Amino acid sequence: MAISIFDVQVPADSKVTYDVVGRFRAGHQINKRPQSLEEWRITSDDRELLDSAAELLGGTVQTWDNEKQPYEVFTDAKTVNVTVERIFSGMTLWGRAGAVHRCDGETVSYPEENKGQACHMSGKPMDERKAAASNGTGCSPDITIRFRLTGHEDLGLFEFKTGSWGMARDIAKVESDLEKFGGKAEGTLTLEPVEFIQKSTGQNRRFIKSSVILTKAAE
Repeated sequence: MAISIFDVQVPADSKVTYDVVGRFRAGHQINKRPQSLEEWRITSDDRELLDSAAELLGGTVQTWDNEKQPYEVFTDAKTVNVTVERIFSGMTLWGRAGAVHRCDGETVSYPEENKGQACHMSGKPMDERKAAASNGTGCSPDITIRFRLTGHEDLGLFEFKTGSWGMARDIAKVESDLEKFGGKAEGTLTLEPVEFIQKSTGQNRRFIKSSVILTKAAE
């Protein structure tokens, strides 16, 4: 499924499965509070894999409190060269036990009994969608990018998952470029600090933007 609230038209087959060796993450938690990072963090259940990644991107492998992926490395890399193989994009409302509702922003795909019906947020402006997502009554972007490290493809397939509205706005072009390049493309995955002045308060604000740019077809 693709996100249609930004006029994304490229479909993604969510039934395809892959063996993912690790996850790139744009944040972590301190005292159970989420914190953004300016360099990529990678987690995995394979310590040797992360040792190899650390040799390439910097950092030291350590353990963290996660049963499925108990190892992590905070790298020194803001940008990594990647070969993207698949993108999945849609909108999801999460509950404690998993997904409660899935859609493309306009049409429901889950639960099955409501499949094909109009989403209750269909046609709503962006500020209402964000407010609904914030209070737990509406979906957030649900984007997964699967890729290999260019030049080190033998390390295996990694993934980056994000619920960023900014990435959701940009993902249309990325999906289109991936299709243009034949479904497998080289590019970069970047974490970039962005500073702005909040109009309502006049205060300086800062956030970390994640972005992916595809530049050419992969061999």
